[in-house]
This record gives sequence, C-alpha cells and structure tokens, in this order.
Amino acid sequence: MKIIGESEDNFILEADKREVANLIGYYSEYGENRGKVGDEIAVSKMFRQLYDLAAQDREIQNMRESLIKAYRYLELVAPLKIKLDKKDKD
Repeated sequence: MKIIGESEDNFILEADKREVANLIGYYSEYGENRGKVGDEIAVSKMFRQLYDLAAQDREIQNMRESLIKAYRYLELVAPLKIKLDKKDKD
C-alpha cells in the first residue's frame, strides 16, 4: 500500500487487490465481494477491536484457565470399579 496523494484531512492510497482483500478479512483477492470502487473499509474500527482484544489478553487467558478447571469438575466420573477375587465370584 502506498500513499499517493493527500486532501485536506485524508490520504489517497494505492493498494493492490490482495492488500484490499486482506484488509477486509480475506486471504486472497479471488472470489466474490473482495472490494470494489466506492467501498469503505473501517480500518480504525478493526484496529481498535484487535487492540482491545490484545489489551485483554491476560484476562482472556485467566478466563480460559477457569473454564478448563470448570470442565474438569464437570467431567463424568467413571462408575466405581471393584476388582473381585476368584473366591468372590463363586
């Protein structure tokens, strides 16, 4: 992506099709709905969401650990297995 111009409050950017596809969440430029002239891409909102997620990483990790512990408590307990001697079987 390259800045090729500027207006009063904005930049004019040049981006190839792959870069635009990546910006809107696709791996490549192939396929439908990969961007067209006139589309607006909410880069600031996407950045903010990723920034906020990264800032909450420790809290998310703590929640993950708590959920794993809760899952372990909720696992079904196998029925009690009693080993019988041959004498007890008769």
